[in-house]
Amino acid sequence: MASDAAKSSGASTSVAMDPQVFADVVAGVFAMPGKTAIRTIRVQWVSRGIANEACGGRNTGTDPNITWARYDQSRYASLELIADKGLTEEEPWDNGKVGLGKCVNKVLPSFFKWYNLQGDPWVGEVDAAAQAASVKATHAGTRKCLAGKSGLEVDVTDPTSTYLSNVDYALSRTPARKMKAEQKRFSDIYVQCTGNYFAALEKELTPRRERLTERNRELLQRFAVELSAAGYVP
Repeated sequence: MASDAAKSSGASTSVAMDPQVFADVVAGVFAMPGKTAIRTIRVQWVSRGIANEACGGRNTGTDPNITWARYDQSRYASLELIADKGLTEEEPWDNGKVGLGKCVNKVLPSFFKWYNLQGDPWVGEVDAAAQAASVKATHAGTRKCLAGKSGLEVDVTDPTSTYLSNVDYALSRTPARKMKAEQKRFSDIYVQCTGNYFAALEKELTPRRERLTERNRELLQRFAVELSAAGYVP
């Protein structure tokens, strides 16, 4: 509950707050496909970088172009990112992470309460949205397109998940000399075939995220203020 989450005092929510920072903080834990997926990656990575630095590690979130740390692309895909960089990117460096302990509280007192919002009930909302009639209505067309263009087996009950799993398997058996071309081919097919599915899922998730945002507004506002004070720039 928002009232429960807000009881432990952090930075004051009366401090002026950039609306984009607040939107990013929401996107960071209530992930969705579409236009906010990039923001989810960014705020998660930057906030963990700030926390990591406070614990004696390296701030690995200083590069705004870091997008390799993707989340579940069967549910939270950015098709623009996939079109640009493919389904996967190589991690560019040793991320230098350390165990996040009490030292995080020095800079981001609300970090763990904010971070934990991405679990239940959001996972349950995403699962329910994925089973909505409007989303399931896109499955047959998505499966037909993915299977037809790729030659892979795709299950109509969950086309995106089974496609991605079978892409991983296919790539594991692909010779190194053909890997780059196959990765691009499978990525391009995903972009071409899944637009309707992700649009329907995003539409179904939007009111669910709005409800959870209101329920947790005090915590989200507090963390946005803390993040800005720690140097986060949208």
